[in-house]
Amino acid sequence: MELNGADIQTSRNMVIIRKGNELTLVNTVRLNAQELKTLDSLGKVVHIVRIGTFHGRDDAFYCHQYPYAQLLTLEGTTYESGLTSHQDLTPQGEMLFTGCSLFVFDTSTLPEGVLHIDREGGY
Repeated sequence: MELNGADIQTSRNMVIIRKGNELTLVNTVRLNAQELKTLDSLGKVVHIVRIGTFHGRDDAFYCHQYPYAQLLTLEGTTYESGLTSHQDLTPQGEMLFTGCSLFVFDTSTLPEGVLHIDREGGY
Protein backbone atom coordinates (compact mmCIF):
# COMPACT_ATOMS: atom_id res chain seq x y z
CA MET A 1 0.00 0.00 0.00
CA GLU A 2 1.02 3.62 -0.31
CA LEU A 3 0.92 6.38 2.32
CA ASN A 4 2.04 9.94 1.65
CA GLY A 5 4.01 8.78 -1.40
CA ALA A 6 5.82 5.96 0.43
CA ASP A 7 5.25 2.26 -0.25
CA ILE A 8 4.43 0.35 2.92
CA GLN A 9 4.27 -3.41 3.33
CA THR A 10 2.28 -4.91 6.22
CA SER A 11 0.77 -8.22 7.15
CA ARG A 12 -3.01 -8.46 7.38
CA ASN A 13 -4.89 -10.39 10.04
CA MET A 14 -8.60 -10.55 10.77
CA VAL A 15 -9.89 -11.48 14.20
CA ILE A 16 -13.27 -13.18 14.59
CA ILE A 17 -14.89 -12.96 18.02
CA ARG A 18 -17.90 -15.10 18.83
CA LYS A 19 -20.40 -14.36 21.59
CA GLY A 20 -23.07 -17.03 21.46
CA ASN A 21 -24.21 -17.01 17.82
CA GLU A 22 -23.02 -13.43 17.15
CA LEU A 23 -19.77 -12.76 15.32
CA THR A 24 -17.63 -9.62 15.37
CA LEU A 25 -15.08 -9.19 12.59
CA VAL A 26 -12.13 -6.99 13.56
CA ASN A 27 -9.88 -5.54 10.84
CA THR A 28 -11.46 -7.47 7.99
CA VAL A 29 -9.61 -9.50 5.38
CA ARG A 30 -11.65 -10.71 2.43
CA LEU A 31 -12.26 -14.45 2.44
CA ASN A 32 -12.90 -16.63 -0.60
CA ALA A 33 -16.27 -18.32 -1.15
CA GLN A 34 -15.38 -21.51 0.72
CA GLU A 35 -13.99 -19.58 3.70
CA LEU A 36 -17.15 -17.40 3.76
CA LYS A 37 -19.23 -20.57 4.11
CA THR A 38 -17.05 -21.59 7.04
CA LEU A 39 -17.48 -18.12 8.57
CA ASP A 40 -21.26 -18.33 8.14
CA SER A 41 -21.27 -21.73 9.86
CA LEU A 42 -19.77 -20.09 12.97
CA GLY A 43 -22.69 -17.70 13.48
CA LYS A 44 -24.19 -14.40 12.33
CA VAL A 45 -21.90 -11.45 11.58
CA VAL A 46 -23.33 -8.56 13.62
CA HIS A 47 -20.33 -6.19 13.88
CA ILE A 48 -17.62 -5.14 11.46
CA VAL A 49 -14.91 -3.27 13.38
CA ARG A 50 -11.99 -1.17 12.17
CA ILE A 51 -9.52 -0.19 14.88
CA GLY A 52 -6.76 1.27 12.75
CA THR A 53 -6.18 3.54 9.80
CA PHE A 54 -4.28 0.91 7.84
CA HIS A 55 -7.10 -1.62 8.11
CA GLY A 56 -10.54 -1.60 6.54
CA ARG A 57 -9.65 -2.33 2.94
CA ASP A 58 -12.29 -5.07 2.87
CA ASP A 59 -14.93 -3.46 5.09
CA ALA A 60 -17.11 -2.46 2.12
CA PHE A 61 -17.20 -6.08 0.93
CA TYR A 62 -18.36 -7.29 4.35
CA CYS A 63 -20.90 -4.44 4.69
CA HIS A 64 -22.36 -5.57 1.36
CA GLN A 65 -22.17 -9.27 2.30
CA TYR A 66 -23.81 -8.66 5.70
CA PRO A 67 -25.98 -5.52 5.24
CA TYR A 68 -27.57 -5.92 8.70
CA ALA A 69 -24.16 -5.80 10.45
CA GLN A 70 -23.11 -2.61 12.22
CA LEU A 71 -19.86 -0.94 11.10
CA LEU A 72 -17.86 0.53 13.98
CA THR A 73 -14.68 2.57 13.63
CA LEU A 74 -12.45 4.82 15.68
CA GLU A 75 -13.45 8.46 15.74
CA GLY A 76 -11.86 10.26 12.78
CA THR A 77 -11.66 7.18 10.56
CA THR A 78 -12.66 7.79 6.95
CA TYR A 79 -13.05 5.67 3.82
CA GLU A 80 -12.06 6.82 0.35
CA SER A 81 -15.20 5.08 -0.96
CA GLY A 82 -17.45 7.21 1.25
CA LEU A 83 -18.44 4.27 3.46
CA THR A 84 -19.58 5.59 6.84
CA SER A 85 -19.57 4.09 10.28
CA HIS A 86 -22.75 3.36 12.22
CA GLN A 87 -20.93 4.18 15.46
CA ASP A 88 -17.61 5.62 16.59
CA LEU A 89 -15.69 3.52 19.09
CA THR A 90 -14.30 5.52 22.01
CA PRO A 91 -12.51 4.34 25.16
CA GLN A 92 -15.34 5.67 27.35
CA GLY A 93 -18.13 4.56 25.04
CA GLU A 94 -20.23 1.45 24.88
CA MET A 95 -18.18 -1.63 24.03
CA LEU A 96 -19.15 -4.51 21.78
CA PHE A 97 -19.57 -7.00 24.61
CA THR A 98 -18.72 -7.54 28.27
CA GLY A 99 -15.01 -7.81 28.98
CA CYS A 100 -13.98 -5.64 26.03
CA SER A 101 -12.11 -2.36 26.36
CA LEU A 102 -10.49 0.02 23.90
CA PHE A 103 -7.17 1.85 24.05
CA VAL A 104 -6.66 4.63 21.51
CA PHE A 105 -3.16 5.95 20.83
CA ASP A 106 -3.24 9.70 21.40
CA THR A 107 0.23 10.24 19.89
CA SER A 108 -0.46 8.82 16.43
CA THR A 109 -1.33 11.21 13.61
CA LEU A 110 -3.97 8.86 12.22
CA PRO A 111 -6.55 6.95 14.31
CA GLU A 112 -5.08 3.74 15.79
CA GLY A 113 -6.32 1.62 18.66
CA VAL A 114 -6.20 -1.72 20.43
CA LEU A 115 -9.12 -3.84 21.63
CA HIS A 116 -8.45 -5.76 24.83
CA ILE A 117 -10.73 -8.73 25.25
CA ASP A 118 -10.68 -10.22 28.71
CA ARG A 119 -11.16 -13.86 27.84
CA GLU A 120 -8.85 -16.71 28.73
CA GLY A 121 -6.72 -14.22 30.66
CA GLY A 122 -6.92 -11.54 27.94
CA TYR A 123 -3.88 -12.70 26.02
